[in-house]
Amino acid sequence: ILTILLAIIGVVSYIMFFANFSEEWSSPALWVLPGYYIIFAVLIFASENDIKSINTYCKFLTVNLGKGLFHLYMGTLLLYYRDTIGHWDTWPTMVLVAAIIFYCMSALFIAYHFIGKEKVHSKLEGLEEQLVNS
Repeated sequence: ILTILLAIIGVVSYIMFFANFSEEWSSPALWVLPGYYIIFAVLIFASENDIKSINTYCKFLTVNLGKGLFHLYMGTLLLYYRDTIGHWDTWPTMVLVAAIIFYCMSALFIAYHFIGKEKVHSKLEGLEEQLVNS
């Protein structure tokens, strides 16, 4: 889902950039960041689907701490991009939601690394039961 979300943000951002080209041509972030989003979406997809060359050259995406830090980086890039396009209509809000999702996934992967996946899942299941029973 994160891969699709990131790719959609990249493609729609380029479409909106070229639709507003006369106003936005001077911002280098608007030229580069949507391309990064598309490339990083392919990178995330390849690492999640065990593409050998990606797993060989991008080992950090095979461990939870590396995934967490990468998602933290992506959330930060999305927040920077949101500030750059703050004057557009509703698109900055959608980018903010995507950044929050990336930050949440980052926290989850980092918790998996330091606490352990089983403990995190058991804690989340306990919280889910408390929420359902209340």
